[in-house]
Amino acid sequence: MRRILVAVAPALVVVALVVPRAVGGVRHASPPPPVEASPVAPTGVGDVEHLTPALKRSVDRAIEAARAEGVALAVTSGWRSAEHQQRLFDDAVRKYGSRTVARQWVLPPSESAHVRGEAVDVGPPSGASWLETNGVRFGLCRRYANEPWHFERLAAAKGSRCPTLQPHA
Repeated sequence: MRRILVAVAPALVVVALVVPRAVGGVRHASPPPPVEASPVAPTGVGDVEHLTPALKRSVDRAIEAARAEGVALAVTSGWRSAEHQQRLFDDAVRKYGSRTVARQWVLPPSESAHVRGEAVDVGPPSGASWLETNGVRFGLCRRYANEPWHFERLAAAKGSRCPTLQPHA
């Protein structure tokens, strides 16, 4: 049985997909640790067919490796059309009152890695946490400090490290 738990506190949102598992005949569930959430959550456009071939291969390999370790990992938002990205940006401008502040959470289409097929947002939070720890094995790195679900193929060579997190887009 799967349950979705949601807890909300000032400046903190925790969403966890709790999947009980049997250990010694007893069912246990371990929710992930809290993750500070961006005010702009992934859009749910899970299009992976328009990702660059290298990113798609990396994401597929990471999902398979996570699954082998018993971790759920899925793309919640992949490629986005320029029109969709523009709507997200326009919504953020209305919400925050300026293009400058909105850009901290959503980039215009001409600058978005999602529009180029070079970025994915992943979930659930436990999967994003797993990918942050293990993603470099697949060339995948978290890019922004304020978006724990946003990953790009930034570690070019095997054994290289992920670059320092940028504070925001």
